[in-house]
Amino acid sequence: MNKQMNHMSRQEQSIKDLVYNCLVMSKEEQIIDHILAELGEYYDAERVCIYEVNEEYTHISNRNEWCSEGIASRIGSQQNLSLDGLKQWFEWLGKQGEFFLSSSSVSEESDSEARKMLEFQGVDCLMAAPIMGSDKITGFLCVNNPVKNTGDILLLSVAAAVCYREASSRRREDAKLEKTEKEMTDRVNQGLADQKKLHEANENLTTLLAEEKQYTAIIGALSNVYFGLFYIDLEKNTFQELFSLDKIHHTLGEKGNAREALKHMTNELVRDVYLPSMLQFTDFDTIDERLGDQSIMVQEYAARSGGWVQCSFIPVERDKNGKNRTVMCTLRWITAEKEVESQGNLIQALAIATRNRAIRTEFSRICS
Repeated sequence: MNKQMNHMSRQEQSIKDLVYNCLVMSKEEQIIDHILAELGEYYDAERVCIYEVNEEYTHISNRNEWCSEGIASRIGSQQNLSLDGLKQWFEWLGKQGEFFLSSSSVSEESDSEARKMLEFQGVDCLMAAPIMGSDKITGFLCVNNPVKNTGDILLLSVAAAVCYREASSRRREDAKLEKTEKEMTDRVNQGLADQKKLHEANENLTTLLAEEKQYTAIIGALSNVYFGLFYIDLEKNTFQELFSLDKIHHTLGEKGNAREALKHMTNELVRDVYLPSMLQFTDFDTIDERLGDQSIMVQEYAARSGGWVQCSFIPVERDKNGKNRTVMCTLRWITAEKEVESQGNLIQALAIATRNRAIRTEFSRICS
């Protein structure tokens, strides 16, 4: 159980880092470089790359690359490669979604597209996730020769969504710069100041709608792991709901007083037998002291509605003295994990009882 919790802690921390840096970092290249490095470390991979397709959908290029120590870069030799041999693979990727491939699991007859991708990358195994546009794949995120956590596809999915958001932002900025130059010429030649203002307003609206769509995609990916996610400001005593179950949402609202919200949520969700310990765990005034410099603080409880829940506090931002300023509060169902743990304990108890019975039988035989 501790090993599983540590594993979840690392995955939660990685997902939190991706989302937080997406929110606070201003430079697209800085965000993407951080994402690739995080993926490379998490999967213990040789290389992590982002490939993008040109607007004509004829060529593909290695847009960003991270390499582990001792691995040579390929980004210079993977520019404007013809897409002719990979179009069918792109269709396969769109249907397959995120996946893990290894040469040992690819058959010669039925997995031609999978084998083609391994040959294109020149690796024994890889993980990939499509970077989806509004109606087609615009590229893909690729992890070469991963060694660890190859079953954790969620982090790769979230990273692909964030990469699309940043790539879209870059393309919009490039397009915006090009349009600005043209509009300045038009303004000088034709005096279209009023039309330019209208165009900029429409462009800003389009940008906001696109960013909202990507934010929704990221939150949707996180909701596969958690049923509640809240951003808490410990200095201002405020919370912001990122998403939660309808019952929690209707009770707490989208934002408000964090101290009262944590207390009210705990009383509503936790069974009486676990209520005292959970009220201590969610006590707003002691979160910073108890969390300290830990990467996560976790407590389990039985829910009033049935099942088991894991509640955790994850630090997001600390001041220069190490004091926690903001944290994320997460809620995750762990009923299936608890059942597996309970079955394991039962099997162990039966084994001990059987062994003791055998010892008593043998002892009785000797004494008689």
